[in-house]
Amino acid sequence: MKRQKNDAADAEAICEAVQRPNMRFVPTKTPDQQACLMLHRTRHLFIRQQTAVINSIRAHLAEFGIVAPIGRNGVKELLAVAANPDDDRIPEIARECIEALGRQLQLLQAQILEFDRRINAWHRSNELIPVLINENLCRSSAT
Repeated sequence: MKRQKNDAADAEAICEAVQRPNMRFVPTKTPDQQACLMLHRTRHLFIRQQTAVINSIRAHLAEFGIVAPIGRNGVKELLAVAANPDDDRIPEIARECIEALGRQLQLLQAQILEFDRRINAWHRSNELIPVLINENLCRSSAT
């Protein structure tokens, strides 16, 4: 096994791999397949960002002793507490930060729904998907 990681070593490894008789090659994805993968990956990014924002809201408010149950309703409760100007447990600057995170969360949730619609539309328009479903071979298009 060679230790040098450089373009020449990579090219040599590719040449060696191509000459092997039992080497399996993966077909190139079509532009439509790549676009679908991009839809899935972008949606997944938004979901990770949504989780980060939710965790941030929970952590920031926990610093002030304000906690809520896990789940969507819990986050809604936290945002409602932060939006209440009569609640003196939260300083005004912290309230503004939580409100900004709440707006960011709403934007992410809207984007996730939009990407869900786009993914569903792509699957409905792809002629191969019904065939795969009928044969019980359907696997996620994100793999």
